[in-house]
Amino acid sequence: MKESFGHAELVLSGNLKLVFSKPTEHCPVRPGTITLEWEKGKENDPIFQRFKPVTTLETKGYHLWEDPWGNWVWVYFFK
Repeated sequence: MKESFGHAELVLSGNLKLVFSKPTEHCPVRPGTITLEWEKGKENDPIFQRFKPVTTLETKGYHLWEDPWGNWVWVYFFK
């Protein structure tokens, strides 16, 4: 869907967007990190039961989980 120096976006089924990022001055990701943009109300989706919560940036709407293999999964729930 979109590509820039720091990231690329891919739209999956419905309103789910997958964002691939690389570390930049404004994006502190690490290898294996993915970011999902998903509609508000999906915070309790069963997929997140497999992940360990790490932190939440409430002011920005981001939630960080870690998968069973140690990869970070950032999720941004949009309205």
